[in-house]
Amino acid sequence: MAHPIFACICLALFLVFQPLELRAAQTLAVAATRTNIDLYTIFMKGRAASEVSSFATPPASRVVVDMVLIQMALAAAGMQDVRLSFHEVANSAQEQAEVKAGNAVICAQDHWYFDFDESVYMTDPIVTEGSFEKGVYVLDSNSSLQRVRSRRELQNYRAVTLGAWLGDVAILEAMGVKDLRLVPVYANIFESLLNGSADYSLLEFSSAPDFRLTLSGVTLVPIPGIKVSIPGSRSMMVSRKHPDGQRIFTALNAGLKILRENGTIARALTECGFYQTGTTNWKVINR
Repeated sequence: MAHPIFACICLALFLVFQPLELRAAQTLAVAATRTNIDLYTIFMKGRAASEVSSFATPPASRVVVDMVLIQMALAAAGMQDVRLSFHEVANSAQEQAEVKAGNAVICAQDHWYFDFDESVYMTDPIVTEGSFEKGVYVLDSNSSLQRVRSRRELQNYRAVTLGAWLGDVAILEAMGVKDLRLVPVYANIFESLLNGSADYSLLEFSSAPDFRLTLSGVTLVPIPGIKVSIPGSRSMMVSRKHPDGQRIFTALNAGLKILRENGTIARALTECGFYQTGTTNWKVINR
């Protein structure tokens, strides 16, 4: 591991010798879904990233945290007042496609290591190996399903997830799910549970005291006492084909290193509910 003083000297040299356009205010082309754009907009309330001191209130989520961390990391590396310009896409698969084609410079959220190819840069992990967990979410009115406590019991119910969430699809299939519905858009998960075409989905925990998630008036809660663990790490994806790709990647990775070492990344992911201390003792049912 590099000596702290040496690391500081390297960072200082990196900042000093950056071209003026790197240090100047600029707009960053970000590929994002409408749901995540709306959640980010509601959470920010017109603030700059430098004004965000806590992620402990809804609608903060991992993706909202990612978008703020992008700006914080670039600022830490010398790029001040970076604003996000959104390229709206339907889902995370299209988000990746826009960045891989060079139509946007960066994805709004981190992605699994296996999603990367030679057309993009991969930052050091935001979410480290083994730290990604999800709850088994159902309608808050579904009291019978909330009594399930094992993978075997869950096999009798119908699951729904995004077709683009390959990790979730693989886990549900490995769990022996007999009826799995794939939908294209995040909101479709809530709709499927509401209209009765599916019974549950694997979703990230929220920061709410009871971990509930609400979208378009539909409220979901996790089955208490059980959760799933998703293997692998997740990193930010930056385009190699976009004109700004290389310099954004270099600055972003340098800034993320600072945020990782000073605890900002871990704190943000804990405050938004992604890292859940309240579910530490819940049983992982897919091991």
